[in-house]
Amino acid sequence: MKEVVPKYSTTEILANREAIRNSTRDKLKEKAREYGIEVLDIFITNIGFSDAYIKAIEAKQVSAQQLEQAKIDAQKAAAVAEGAKTAQIAQAQGDAEANRLRQQNLTPELIQYLAVQKWNGTLPLSTSGTPFITLPTPK
Repeated sequence: MKEVVPKYSTTEILANREAIRNSTRDKLKEKAREYGIEVLDIFITNIGFSDAYIKAIEAKQVSAQQLEQAKIDAQKAAAVAEGAKTAQIAQAQGDAEANRLRQQNLTPELIQYLAVQKWNGTLPLSTSGTPFITLPTPK
């Protein structure tokens, strides 16, 4: 065990338990054969670490999870912003097209008609010299 385990960092020991077991078994078989002992298999149990080390690993995992969550949140925010941008562009393009179509159909007569439709029946008290309603002149 003392020859095999130091090849792994402490964070790799639990993940590589099977490799450690196999390597330790093979080395033990070699050494035991010199004494006429046949080793069939070994089992490694109760691999433990100090409380401080366990807390450090847990803190590292929590930190990694928080970092991953922050990345996910940033991606969501970017997607929402991109969606809002696309919606604003589509709205602006729609408004521009509607204004273009209105402009094509806009005539002085239509403007006069719309003004009369909105008129409440009272004449303005003062004007800038332009009459509110232009009446046709007789021919």
